[in-house]
Amino acid sequence: MQNHWQLLLIPRLSLTTLAFLLSITLFGCSESEPVEQVSPPLIVKDGGQKNPVEKELPAPVPKEEKPKVVTYEDKTVEQWGEILGSSDEPKERAKAAFALARIGPDAKAAVPALIIALDDEAFQVRGYVVAALGKMGPDAKEAVPGLIKALQDEKDTIRLTAADSLIRIGPAAVPALTIALEDPDYLARVRAANILGKIGPFAEEAVPALIIALEDEEEYVRVSAVRALGQIGPEVKETIPALIEAFKDNDREVRNSASTALGNIGLLSLPALIEALNHEQESVQGHALIALRYLGPKAKNAMPMVITVAQNQDEDREIRALATDVLGSIGPLAKEFTLPVLIKGLKDQEYFVRAHSAMALGKIDPPAEDVVPALIEALKDEEWKVKANAALTLGDLRSEAKDAVPALIVNLKDEASDVRYRTAIALSKIGSAAKEAVPALIEALKDENSDVRERSVNALSAIGPEAKEAIPALITALEDKEHTIRGFAGWALQKFGPDAKEAVPALIKALKDKENFVRSSAAGTLGTIGPASKDAIPSLIKALNDEHKQVRSAAAGALGEIGLAAEGVVPALIEILQDEDRDGRDSAADALGEFDSAANEVVPVLVTALKDKDERVRLSAAYALRHLGPVAKDAVPALKEALEDENSRVRTGAAAALNDIGK
Repeated sequence: MQNHWQLLLIPRLSLTTLAFLLSITLFGCSESEPVEQVSPPLIVKDGGQKNPVEKELPAPVPKEEKPKVVTYEDKTVEQWGEILGSSDEPKERAKAAFALARIGPDAKAAVPALIIALDDEAFQVRGYVVAALGKMGPDAKEAVPGLIKALQDEKDTIRLTAADSLIRIGPAAVPALTIALEDPDYLARVRAANILGKIGPFAEEAVPALIIALEDEEEYVRVSAVRALGQIGPEVKETIPALIEAFKDNDREVRNSASTALGNIGLLSLPALIEALNHEQESVQGHALIALRYLGPKAKNAMPMVITVAQNQDEDREIRALATDVLGSIGPLAKEFTLPVLIKGLKDQEYFVRAHSAMALGKIDPPAEDVVPALIEALKDEEWKVKANAALTLGDLRSEAKDAVPALIVNLKDEASDVRYRTAIALSKIGSAAKEAVPALIEALKDENSDVRERSVNALSAIGPEAKEAIPALITALEDKEHTIRGFAGWALQKFGPDAKEAVPALIKALKDKENFVRSSAAGTLGTIGPASKDAIPSLIKALNDEHKQVRSAAAGALGEIGLAAEGVVPALIEILQDEDRDGRDSAADALGEFDSAANEVVPVLVTALKDKDERVRLSAAYALRHLGPVAKDAVPALKEALEDENSRVRTGAAAALNDIGK
């Protein structure tokens, strides 16, 4: 059902209309704007000394203001309406409808002609007619029956544009749409309900009919009716009870939509949802809990009842698990009450409850000293879901969970890949405090599961310089079959700076990788290694012409970090400074500041870059000149001019450069 449901959704306002207007080629239509033709204003002299003769003149008789005349391509609304109704050429009729759509609300006099044209045999004409009526808004209320009929048009663009137009017309369309809820065609009923929902609170008179539609034999109609009731809101007192009743529907999508609707309604639905927790049917209880979960902190007043459900061993395990979810969604506001319940839940006889309790703890910002010991025990649970969720919650505690690192190391070898994967995530979040996990993470780089390997690379990167023993393993990971792992391995090596110099040959090879993510990370890492990467200069110069801007930018930055004026480097960077890509120009300007020995070449182009259209490039040029120091003295006039730059950071950079140059 879910796949088919996508076809029935109503788009946001005006997007469909725009899509339709762009989808049809209409020869002869220009993009000129409507023009208002009005009489020139009467110019009256203001006060001051008047001519004695003027005093004797009688006061002018006010002229009746002429109504404005709006035209499009020099034709009035009436003329376009005449063409729409009389032309034998579909293109001319389409052009007329298009013109009326462009004129918009001022073309309301043409509504009768547009209504007739809704039955035009040419779909291009019908499309523009439907769009034009939408532009009229409530003034097109007489077109509602025709637009409802257009919801059945053979062209889906016209159907969707008609829906958009009915939404624009608003309350005036509600009575007819309410009747359409009884159309024999279930798709017509679906569309009517969807449009009523989009009209929102102004469609409250349709609520009784929508409640009846909750009994429709077609689940699509029931889903649309539920959603519409939620969008219209609780102003009609029958709405909330009807949505609670929808929890009993046989179709899961209907029940879920009712939960979402009540969650969106907010606090007004809270009393009914609390009452529903006592219902004898589990589907009602469960979906009431789902709605409370949507409410989040707003459900705080339901907490006593939710705790009762969570701790009731006679309740279904899924109901109790949902109750723990609600306690988590209420968040830190009530943790003094929910924390003991959730910690106790980690030892519940049902693994489902234990798993959800572990996850909920991560949402209430618990004190580490209270939960870390309990979560460490949960890492030893026999069920993988419990271990996996406990690991994620420990990760959310960051370095405060460092006492859990030994237990997490054990779980890096768990038989369940999800446990290993989430354990690696937790270690990456704990960061440098997890340094004792480095050997285990190095071993995890050989894991058969690519997600585990990727997260292990990220964990080693997060641990940082303390993990430098992992350098050889990360060099090996540069050849992993998964390109994301190769790329992340490159970024991880950046954390070790010059200590990763043994990776230079592998990184030079990675500059030829087929994936741009890998090439850019390799270039960036060569830059952080610095002068020890001098063997990579030829390859980095070639990378300045890479097809991907991220690679070009990283290569330019790397050449600046290496800081050696090898033959061809400066000319290549100067060429990149002319690149259309802002990031490339920015990196090139920054890199050129490292080449004081080539000041005669570098300074003039940096002076030009001080007037770049992008403020980041101008700022990089200023700081590059600052880095060059006194050899950049020829840039002083341009830097003084940059003191008037519109961007304060550029002005500051120019002042700093002048100071370091000594002017």
